Formats: sequence, C-alpha cells, structure tokens
Amino acid sequence: PEEQSLVLNNLPFVDWESFHDVDGDNVDDPNHVDFSINDVSNRDLTLSDRGSTLSESDPELNEDFDYIDDSLIAIEIEEQPLHSFKDQLASWAVSCGVPHVHINKLLSVLKSHPCHSDLPVDARSLLKTKRNVSLIPMHPGEYYHFDLLNGLKVAI
Repeated sequence: PEEQSLVLNNLPFVDWESFHDVDGDNVDDPNHVDFSINDVSNRDLTLSDRGSTLSESDPELNEDFDYIDDSLIAIEIEEQPLHSFKDQLASWAVSCGVPHVHINKLLSVLKSHPCHSDLPVDARSLLKTKRNVSLIPMHPGEYYHFDLLNGLKVAI
C-alpha cells in the first residue's frame, strides 16, 4: 500500500521534557500530567510512519477526522458572505438609484445566462416592492377599483 502522511500545520507542540509534577503529590499516578501554557509552542509537524500507515478504514481515525471536518466546515460557513448575488444586486440598485426600467433590462440580460436563471424578471420582484391595494369586501368576494380614468389622465 501507498504510504500516507499527515501534515499538521501550526498546531500546539508539547515539549515532553517540560512535563512535571508541580507539587509532587502525583508522582506515582501514571495518568496525571501537569504542564503550563508556557510549555507549549507552535511548530509545523509532519507525521509519517512506515510501520503504521494511516488508513481511511480505521473507524477511530475517521471519527476524529469527521469531527475535525465538521468543525472546519462550520467555520467556513460563518466566514462566507451572507448576501446572495440577488441581494447584492438589489442593494446596488437601491443605493445607486437605478430606475426600474434599467433594472428590468439588466435582469433580462443576466437571466439569459444559465448561472442567473434564479433572478426575477422584474425590478419590483428583485427589490421586493410592496404593493398596497384597496380591497372593498363585497359578497361573494372582494372588489378592487382599477381607477381607469385617473390612469388615462396620468398617461396623457
């Protein structure tokens, strides 16, 4: 089998000669180890042993690395930006005062590319523009007056 080596960078390295029993009470206890923080220094380590190679089939090893991998993944997720491209685009449009007509044209160009197929077609959807409508309750439903006359006056 191919020899595998594990490289550990900038992990604490314990100076084994500095282990000591501070008060002398636990000299006979083989499980007692006492050291101060000054006894630890940072060094780059490379672990490699021809006699015992690291194997992915070793359950204890996999358990330890799964724990480490999960911890690293959690750290990476925290460091990633929380805003999606869509949110950044909306923020840009608002902060620069881009008219909806221009946003709509930009969205149609971006949406034509497969990477941006999740973008909305309209600026109102991108900017989450709230729309207030006056609904009048009427039996059996609700009534909305489109006010066509005022709309035509504004258009002329």
